[in-house]
Amino acid sequence: MLPFFSVIQDSFRIWSRNTALIYVYLLTVTLLTWLLPRSVFQVAAPTEQKLLLAVVLTLLLAALLSGWFTMIAQACENFYQAEPASKKSITDERSFKLFTVFLPGISKNFLSIAVGLSIQFLVAFLLYYPVTQRWIEISPLIDRVAATKLNDVQQVLTLFNDAEKNVIQSFSWQWIVSSFQFLAISILVMFWAPYTILHKKMSLVAFGLSAKQYFKYPVSCIFLVFGFFTAGVLFYLLSLLGTLFLMNQPVGLAFVFVLLQVFAMLTLVFCVITLFVFVSRFPVQKNAVAIQTNSEESSNAENATDSDA
Repeated sequence: MLPFFSVIQDSFRIWSRNTALIYVYLLTVTLLTWLLPRSVFQVAAPTEQKLLLAVVLTLLLAALLSGWFTMIAQACENFYQAEPASKKSITDERSFKLFTVFLPGISKNFLSIAVGLSIQFLVAFLLYYPVTQRWIEISPLIDRVAATKLNDVQQVLTLFNDAEKNVIQSFSWQWIVSSFQFLAISILVMFWAPYTILHKKMSLVAFGLSAKQYFKYPVSCIFLVFGFFTAGVLFYLLSLLGTLFLMNQPVGLAFVFVLLQVFAMLTLVFCVITLFVFVSRFPVQKNAVAIQTNSEESSNAENATDSDA
């Protein structure tokens, strides 16, 4: 059996029996959703102040993720160390005990997570910097279209000369290429956080081990990437649906939208837990000890490694 299927099974059990993980994620999303519009993107302040606010928010995100990832790692450890009979009856009290590792997790893992996030944000900045420059060039063109209030695409195109059309086309292609590059890099290093938390690796080493995971377990990683992609598309479509159709609709439709958003968030939490379970069960280091539930699972893991390699 492929590692993917056993990982999904264990991830669902951990996800469904540790509601504390979901509460922390919802709190983090709510806090960042409240802070971001009030800081970086809408504040009328000099560039230096915006940069400082961005750094502060990055550090805040690193602290929250450090504690949350530590809770996930502890939940995985509790699950695999429990006796088979007790796994079926993990109580809410035991789940809420995960909060006790939140602050120690920040203390132990904050620096590594902050460095990893900073590297990812730096890569994103380098990839999207040419796009932002192009955006500055086409901003006057967008203002011109907004002033005319035209809805027909053919009529809008008549407002631009050939040079301006080339600038818009160049911006579109540059945005697509930068987005594809960032998505590919993000997928390649998506296991870095579990390696940082579970195996105490620094960020650059964790990035390398994450990439190596694809070579050792290619089929399972493809399934995981597909699952992440599906969850991400679902979250984006639900957000877009809410923005376009549900904001000015009756309360009933708005309530349905909220439920769909919560479902998408729960799916994303499940995907993150899956990453930790995968790295817990099937690490790529030669000297790493994979977590097993019993001798039978150990035998299955060895057979899965052979079949997935």
